[in-house]
Amino acid sequence: MKASQKIKMILFTLGILVVANACRKDATAEIAAIPAEENNKTIEGIYAGVFKVVYPDTTMFGPVTVVFENGDYTCSNGSFYVPAGGNGSFEADDSLHFSDGNFYQASFDWSLILRGDYGYELTDTSLLIQAHRNGPCYYEYKLTKQ
Repeated sequence: MKASQKIKMILFTLGILVVANACRKDATAEIAAIPAEENNKTIEGIYAGVFKVVYPDTTMFGPVTVVFENGDYTCSNGSFYVPAGGNGSFEADDSLHFSDGNFYQASFDWSLILRGDYGYELTDTSLLIQAHRNGPCYYEYKLTKQ
């Protein structure tokens, strides 16, 4: 292998590492959960906003509406399962716990369904729900109370 080919290979490898590291830092940003009980706020109500999923090679966005009522939730679904929706019961403490017992096709990333455990930040007018799943993948619901 010629010296110029070796240099190109090294630069290419370094470029991939830099891009992967930059994506990884963005995808692993943490926001401390502020439980509703601690800040005297309730999650009940209708929230609308943007769902974001960050994969190692792409980021996708979709509009979303989530309704919280009496311990139950309903999440709208978007084009191409971004997000995939979900409905069932939820609990809020130091994290949000969503239980969805619906049946789904196996043809998409099931982490696009609002279910399982998520970190969250709640204010008077907004709700941020986030989780890291499937290795470096990041799922976020950035919502405004309606």
